[in-house]
Amino acid sequence: MKKLISLLLMITLNLLFAQDSLKYKLDDIVVTSLHRPALLFDVNRSMEIIPLQKIESAPINCIQDFLSYSNSVELSQRGANGVQADLGIRGGNFEQTLIMLDGIKIIDPQTGHHNLNLPITLLNIEQIEVVKGNSSNINGANAFSGLVNFRTKRNKFNSISAFAESGDFGLYSGSLFGSFNLGNLSNNISFEKNHSNGYRENTEYDITNFSYGVSYTTSKSIFDIFIGYNDKSYGANSFYTTAFPLQFEHTKTAFAKASAEFGNDDLNYTTKLYWRNNEDEFLLNKTNPSFYKNNHTTNIYGVEADLFLKSQIGETSFGGEFVYDKIESSNLGNKNRSRMGIFVEQKLPEFNNFNLGVSGFAYNYSTIGWKFWPGIELGYSAAKNLNLFANFSRGFRIPTYTELFYKSPTIIGNSNLSFEETTNYEIGAKYFNSNFTLSTSLFYKSGTNIIDYVQVSTKLPWTAMNIAELNTAGIELNFNLNLSELFKQQLINNIDIKYTYLNSNYTQDKFTSRYLLKYLKHQGIVSINHNLVWDIETNWYFRFEDRYNSESNFITDLSIAKSFNNFSVFIKATNLFNVNYFDFIGITLPGRWIAGGVKFGLSK
Repeated sequence: MKKLISLLLMITLNLLFAQDSLKYKLDDIVVTSLHRPALLFDVNRSMEIIPLQKIESAPINCIQDFLSYSNSVELSQRGANGVQADLGIRGGNFEQTLIMLDGIKIIDPQTGHHNLNLPITLLNIEQIEVVKGNSSNINGANAFSGLVNFRTKRNKFNSISAFAESGDFGLYSGSLFGSFNLGNLSNNISFEKNHSNGYRENTEYDITNFSYGVSYTTSKSIFDIFIGYNDKSYGANSFYTTAFPLQFEHTKTAFAKASAEFGNDDLNYTTKLYWRNNEDEFLLNKTNPSFYKNNHTTNIYGVEADLFLKSQIGETSFGGEFVYDKIESSNLGNKNRSRMGIFVEQKLPEFNNFNLGVSGFAYNYSTIGWKFWPGIELGYSAAKNLNLFANFSRGFRIPTYTELFYKSPTIIGNSNLSFEETTNYEIGAKYFNSNFTLSTSLFYKSGTNIIDYVQVSTKLPWTAMNIAELNTAGIELNFNLNLSELFKQQLINNIDIKYTYLNSNYTQDKFTSRYLLKYLKHQGIVSINHNLVWDIETNWYFRFEDRYNSESNFITDLSIAKSFNNFSVFIKATNLFNVNYFDFIGITLPGRWIAGGVKFGLSK
């Protein structure tokens, strides 16, 4: 309580000096993770769009960390600053969340722990899109509880930017980004290095990211190529079992995609080709590598095609995908499988302020055959800036190779696992204008054959199995107020208030769940942007997390920056009040971590 009172006093004193605003316009943000780009206001489901402006001002050291400031999203970390994290939405686990990079699905067939091995940096990100709730009816496999799409920059102007920082625990980090253009040809290149000696024993890390993108644009076509590489080596203290604190892991991820788009606003065709390779080396005891060692190499090859048509019956999208993946593993063996799907989505013309969309994805996995996953969305424009919506959908997820075949003294896979299924219902409302935005939704999802690692007795290993049923109900609220726009002043420029409540229940109770029953029951997030004297920009982030059957935490993060002509200096602190907390039992997360540095940018 004393810390909270001190914090409020600090904020009050700072606000006395607040000046110009940091403006966020949400009503014209475009969503690209759907088959056809759409305005956020027109999408009849819960979504959050995180623009570049917010990402740049946040006290984060890697892209994924910003998701800890999104409600209904749980970023569960084993290591700090992008080492390893599991991403869940609305109580779903990390395997049930689809990760996308520029619209390409990242589904690591070995384990979802590697889905966030992304070759992107703080300087080449443009936008993050969070879809809350199942979207398998639109996006196919594994969009079970939601999806996150990371959209990289495609600058069509010449620019160069860089940043460097240093901080506690031997932290140093640097990043470069450049874009240069030759007529219709645009090039974007990025490099980043991130290192720390670790905040406790065996938590040191080295992370390298590189990416290059080139686009050729004409009046009726866009050709795009993107390649990227991510390299992470880190001490994995108690990551997978607390019995071995000297674990070590090294992953190397390569990614490449090529796409072509033809047409106009009324008729458009897009095709994509992509490849992803992930190499994973794991040591149970790095001081004795021969004691227990695993090596896994996965490759994914995919092709997608999408045709969009606008006509008298509305907007129609249809297409399909084919994906082949394989693994070579010292533990899981050498295996492969394929999947394919055909989708259709129809948005009917608006009638008396109502708009209706229906969709479906027919999907085939080489192990289960064809299944169909439908969805329907309904919207009603109740007023100029007020939209009411409701949606229904069914979705699915396929088990990973680890869930099927892994064997160790503490974890056992299950080759008889079936696919997961979910049925989702949601109703909500959203209001947008230049001064404030408000959105809320009620949702319910019923899951069957849910996969989790369970333990009947503490003397037995964790074993993968299908839980009979898991149901989750919840409510979420999002409120953004642009005070500087509303009052043309200065006390607080911008404030975000977010809250989510979840309640899950399951049909079996004779086991201990490893992942599914560790969701955030209450989650509250408040962020405040204001200026100090001399136009020093300040951003506060307050997070309250109350986990089911665990202790609650209140975490405060802060960033302070001063901008000059072409550069800025900054200082940031995460876990400002040094709270002792964890996302996984036995893996204490960092206490107060302070860092500072400089940013530089030129463009024309």
